[in-house]
Amino acid sequence: MSVDSRKAFQTGLGLLASAVFLWLAFRGVDPAGLLDVLTHADLSAVVLAALFEILALWFRAMQWGILLGNLGTISVGPLFRATLIGYMINFVMPIRVGEVARAQVLGKETGLSRMSIFGTVVAERVLDALAILLIALLWFMLGALPGDGAQLSSTVTAAMLGLALLVVIVMGGLWVLVRHTDRLMAVVSSVLGLASKRLAGEVRWRLELLAVGFAPLRDRGGYLRLGLHSVVIWGLSVGAVRVLAAGLGMPLSLEQASFVLVALALGVSVPSGPGFVGTFHFAVVLALEAYGIDSSGALGYAILLHAVSTLPIIALGPLALWQQHLSVGGVLQEPPSDRQ
Repeated sequence: MSVDSRKAFQTGLGLLASAVFLWLAFRGVDPAGLLDVLTHADLSAVVLAALFEILALWFRAMQWGILLGNLGTISVGPLFRATLIGYMINFVMPIRVGEVARAQVLGKETGLSRMSIFGTVVAERVLDALAILLIALLWFMLGALPGDGAQLSSTVTAAMLGLALLVVIVMGGLWVLVRHTDRLMAVVSSVLGLASKRLAGEVRWRLELLAVGFAPLRDRGGYLRLGLHSVVIWGLSVGAVRVLAAGLGMPLSLEQASFVLVALALGVSVPSGPGFVGTFHFAVVLALEAYGIDSSGALGYAILLHAVSTLPIIALGPLALWQQHLSVGGVLQEPPSDRQ
């Protein structure tokens, strides 16, 4: 399958998924009830939630700067602009190429290796996955179960143990990657080289990118700085979820808001159309309905949460492009990498 055919297939699959999940989200919803939820939302809560999301993106840019520290010191301005552009492209394009765009934009502005920058973007995604795992583990430990938690005790125990094991594996893998990079590369070459030298080279290359991204973890202070920024980023995200819910008259506890974030992270990982339309809404609706919120209220909340998460970035992204004298097409037409 050619590259163009593969992109067309991915686009079609994403649009189909969005349509299906939108139908599932809207199924059985009373239009009058939905309209009532949307029209009676507290505007100040909506604005505050949007500010929380933008502030979380600012701290995300700062965290990215820590990951990039091994390549050089970069001020938060270029980092925030590149992050804005990358997120905007993910929200408006049918294929998720925002991460590549971030590396392209920052590489163009700073002159740093785009592939090395991309390695830090990948590292950031691994940190996000680890944060979601830790939030889910905390959620299980606190017993914040929707419905009758007693009936789910065995399942919850198994899930909690599985999550704990996964967290240990991920953190252990990162420790080996950062502390014993050369030995790991030698093992990869020896083992995978028996089957395919090309495969071994490809895996080595990807691990080397990840090692560049996690280079700050070679310093113990790097763990603390990245951890603190992750706490702030996800704390702001939880804050946005709770503030918006309170503005709709459906206050969520810390545990419930965390559950919404975990469900949302799983939902948007499914291939979809631009802006995670459909998968985002259905994940939020399922999470809120699990806590007894009616379908109209859950969908109204999902629509507003999606709006505060995407529209400010879509509005600010073009400004960041203008500051860099760039366009979406120009960013995406840049050479895909500087891989040697």
